[in-house]
Amino acid sequence: MKRQPPTSENESSSFSVGHNDSATSFATGTSVVISDESEQGGRENRISIRGQAAVRFSKVLVFFVLFLAAAAVATVTCILIVNEEQTEFKSQFSGFASEIVTVARQNADQIFATMNALSVSIASSAVATNSTWPFVRVPNWSLKIESLSTLIGGERPVVAFSPIVEEYQRGMWAGYSMQEAPKYYAETIMEQEMNSTVELFMNGTLPFIHYYDAENNFMPAPVMGPAPTLPAWQVEPFVIGHMNVMHTNLDILRFPQIASLFHVTNATRRTSMDFNTDVRKDPSNSIMQPIFEGVDLKSKDSKMVGVVWLTMKW
Repeated sequence: MKRQPPTSENESSSFSVGHNDSATSFATGTSVVISDESEQGGRENRISIRGQAAVRFSKVLVFFVLFLAAAAVATVTCILIVNEEQTEFKSQFSGFASEIVTVARQNADQIFATMNALSVSIASSAVATNSTWPFVRVPNWSLKIESLSTLIGGERPVVAFSPIVEEYQRGMWAGYSMQEAPKYYAETIMEQEMNSTVELFMNGTLPFIHYYDAENNFMPAPVMGPAPTLPAWQVEPFVIGHMNVMHTNLDILRFPQIASLFHVTNATRRTSMDFNTDVRKDPSNSIMQPIFEGVDLKSKDSKMVGVVWLTMKW
């Protein structure tokens, strides 16, 4: 049987298949080439992006390191400056504080020495005049306190000499004070060149040891009871007090601050001092110096017979 030659339809179909295979093969090859080029370009872009990111990171890192270095230098500089200022301040403060303490101690020592000298002077005056305690009057009291005020400095202090008067001595003290007060007033008027008279001051002098009774409109009332008293005897500055009454014979033990000082002084036999820091009043301090019978102050057997009380404003 003879094989039939292919018809034009079959040839056309066969050609078509072959052509399609060639086209497919050509198209596939082109696609592979394009894909390789794209992949290479993407790789280069990624490398470029990573490089740029690395550059930016390095810049940020360098900036951060420089910032830390600058902050560290600034912090160290600040700490050094602050420490230096604190050291200088502490040094200056310590110097000023030391100077203040030294001056205060010198002033306190001078005041105590002055008060002690006044106490010895009063005791010596009693011995020189053969006076028995508490019946003692210090001649030229105003002049003595004027010189003492110059040594102490500051504003004019209030200074009072008070003998200790026991209960059994109050009657005798009343007679003694009224006898000696005119002499004391006359001396003071002359020494201070006052435009006043002894009679005026005597009219304001009560002939008994007294206090101001708070339950009776602060009227003067005689001190009663067995407790010892501290009548204000010689006082500087020399003034008329409450209700035109002289301070003479006013029991200063009725004032709590003075009473506290007296108990300390009597117990220790030494000078005592306290401070008044009441905001309603001017700040001040008070000093109490004991007076002993005789002039042998080193003797433990010497009897405390009176006090000198001083108060001064700061």
